[in-house]
Amino acid sequence: MFLPRKPRGVRFSRTASLAAGVATAAAQIAGTAALLYSGTLAAAPARTLWRALPVAVVLQAIAAETAPENARRTQSWMARVYVGVLTAALTAAVYLAYVLMGAPPVSHVAETAALSAHTALLVVYPLLATYGVDARAWAAAGAGPVPASAAGAVAGAWLGAVPIPLDWDRPWQQWPVPVVAGAVVGAAVGRVAALVRM
Repeated sequence: MFLPRKPRGVRFSRTASLAAGVATAAAQIAGTAALLYSGTLAAAPARTLWRALPVAVVLQAIAAETAPENARRTQSWMARVYVGVLTAALTAAVYLAYVLMGAPPVSHVAETAALSAHTALLVVYPLLATYGVDARAWAAAGAGPVPASAAGAVAGAWLGAVPIPLDWDRPWQQWPVPVVAGAVVGAAVGRVAALVRM
């Protein structure tokens, strides 16, 4: 989003893509761990997630820009804004998916909305930034780092919900702390695993 546009035909090398992918994944995990260990995420999840969103936007923009699938694609500034607006609009669909899968529909609206924004940023934004809205590009997506990161985020969020109903009475078990941590770790693991496999 805020990165300079690549000239046409310029490719990031495999090593540069791997280094950028590992660096952004490590930054996301480190940021989430810092929020968990400081207690701010468990004390005020909605406020903390909304405050962490700009940093997550920058990290996702870097990850999407340096993805190997995005190597030959150049986007104008307006196209990047369009992807951001479309991601923000699809946050409502992610919110609805969370409610349909069991999120508290009335009592934790702010927390679920913040979680939905982070999940849309982890899942929707990289896919739209890389493949756009072209159906042929989505059909040929394959198993690169961007789809693997999105799948990892979804699987991580789902697995992150497992400890919530357990009666350990830990502050990190409250909604949506383990789900957002699982989504971030899942996205990072998916991205790095796919980059290493390339």
